[in-house]
Amino acid sequence: MAVHEAEKDADRCIELDSTFVRGYIRKAAVQLIKREFTEAIDTLKLAQEHDKDGKCSREIQQQLMKAYSAMNPTGNGESQEEVLKRAAQDPEVQRILSDPVMQQILQQMQADPKAAQEHLKNPQVAANIRKLMSAGIIRMA
Repeated sequence: MAVHEAEKDADRCIELDSTFVRGYIRKAAVQLIKREFTEAIDTLKLAQEHDKDGKCSREIQQQLMKAYSAMNPTGNGESQEEVLKRAAQDPEVQRILSDPVMQQILQQMQADPKAAQEHLKNPQVAANIRKLMSAGIIRMA
């Protein structure tokens, strides 16, 4: 099967050169196809660690957004109310939502979608946004 071969190729790339960022990105792409979303996110985190000069940061962010969007709880039949109720019980989500800086960033992103690109360059903000996406609090088109 082509997916299996692609995964083997990506693993081999990483084995030969553990700093080859594109190897991690390729492996994550295969994991997304296989619907292994948490594994893809972990692989992309490794890619970020090895992307010292940031040449692949945009591609990594796009893949992370795909993974988090695919994991979005609203896609698995839960109503928006159920998603919000569950998210309200998550202390990390509450911490993010109660942070005044994050509130301002979220308002800016809602008013000006182009602001999202700027804010996502900050790794901490990007991590917070991904957490809110995975909890189903926010969605990106």
